[in-house]
Amino acid sequence: IISHLYKIKSFDKVVSLSSVLTYKGTDKRLPQIADELKVNYILEGTYKKVGDEVRVTAKLIEPKNDKHLWQEDYDQPYREIIAIQSDIALKIAANIKAFLTGSEKENIQKIPTSNLEAYDLMQQANSLITTFSRGGLNLDYDFFRKGIGYAMQAIKLDPGYADAYASTGAYLLFSGAYMGNTEFSDAVMTALPYINKALELDQNNSLAHYTMGIISEWGQWDYVRAEKEYMTAIDLEPNKVDNAYNQYIDFYNKMNQPEKAIYYIRKAAETHPGIPLLTQVIKSFVLSGNRQGALDSLSVYSRSRNMLSWKWVGECFIWLEEID
Repeated sequence: IISHLYKIKSFDKVVSLSSVLTYKGTDKRLPQIADELKVNYILEGTYKKVGDEVRVTAKLIEPKNDKHLWQEDYDQPYREIIAIQSDIALKIAANIKAFLTGSEKENIQKIPTSNLEAYDLMQQANSLITTFSRGGLNLDYDFFRKGIGYAMQAIKLDPGYADAYASTGAYLLFSGAYMGNTEFSDAVMTALPYINKALELDQNNSLAHYTMGIISEWGQWDYVRAEKEYMTAIDLEPNKVDNAYNQYIDFYNKMNQPEKAIYYIRKAAETHPGIPLLTQVIKSFVLSGNRQGALDSLSVYSRSRNMLSWKWVGECFIWLEEID
């Protein structure tokens, strides 16, 4: 459901799943959670699968006024789960009177696969990323092996599943980039056929466009296409603020466009303060000539857990000295 809500541009922001999950099992009241997340609405509900049937209860709440805007119960066959998610996302948009374009509605209603086994495998592949974002997994060989395995199994079950191709290509590319077990150029050549196939099946696949941006930037040195692919990915999921923002920030710093880098830093900070790497934040302010902004950022991030390492601190002071 959150993935569908990412696609609606008229929302100011949609809080990421990894941030939401930090409240699992909490005894905090909804107004406090809404205040901490800086949101106006919260979707609350339950999900239970029994055999081939699924029961989903969804409630849209305005915590400030303790007002229930909408509630619905779904008791349907599990094969309808994809349609249920789409319906909930669209009803949320309708109840808070969000503007929805025709293409946004079409993307939300799109059924990516009719093979539920393939769909479940992709949920497992995606859950690896969520668990990693929460600090529950390391980027090691096992991480990439599992991700590639889930996605490739999904392709075998449904050769027309664009998400599975995009995920396979992304895992293969990042495995080469992060693990160093293969040359990056070889990782590009291995991943590229999967990304091309994903875009052939679905031109609106955000992950495929994002991964193609990395391939264009780092593998083909085609910065014009890289920017085009990155912007397409953002346009398709304008409210998905995740670790991809590090890539956008780094790209615009590299292109000596710090004002754009700072824009994405600030957008990320609104939803997920842990996303921008400290060095990228400092670089952006240094390139824009804003020494005070760099110093303020260093002070703020130094007080945040898991945000800082001494290596980053050293790099940042080197950048700050360049302003002088």
